[in-house]
Amino acid sequence: MEELQQITMDEYLGLKNEIKTHITTIVKSFVRIGETLCKIDQARAYELDGYKSVAEMAKAEYGMNPSGVSRFMNVYERYSLPGDTPELQEQYKDFKFAQLTEMLQLPEEDRQIFHAEDKREDIRELKDFNKENENNPMNLLDWKSAQSTEDKLKATIQEFFHEKQ
Repeated sequence: MEELQQITMDEYLGLKNEIKTHITTIVKSFVRIGETLCKIDQARAYELDGYKSVAEMAKAEYGMNPSGVSRFMNVYERYSLPGDTPELQEQYKDFKFAQLTEMLQLPEEDRQIFHAEDKREDIRELKDFNKENENNPMNLLDWKSAQSTEDKLKATIQEFFHEKQ
């Protein structure tokens, strides 16, 4: 049987802070990559190597798929400070890259609902809920008039997210 290594509470808290620091650094790297891809795209610099698009260049040079290139660029464009800077806006500084990419398809008022502590799955749930109901306003039920338990639950979730703003 493997012996467990013992650490103090202070060491444990230090390790957790180290992870948080590195996660923040990872997000900054993603934003910087997005900034760089945007610069290459705007200048059409990829044409210097004979590529037809920034996505084609990124695929050939770095093995990136087009949707990944798009996510990098969109996260940079949507969440960074105005101007040519890879710094995130204050309200998004503590978010993970996966959270930011999930929120890309949400309207601004829905993005305001979420905080860095929220799970990616919560963001995805709201995104899926919006998508499911966007083409049919009749699906947006008032929970008081809902007939089935499922309809009541859906309406309650919607009301919760809109009140959480």
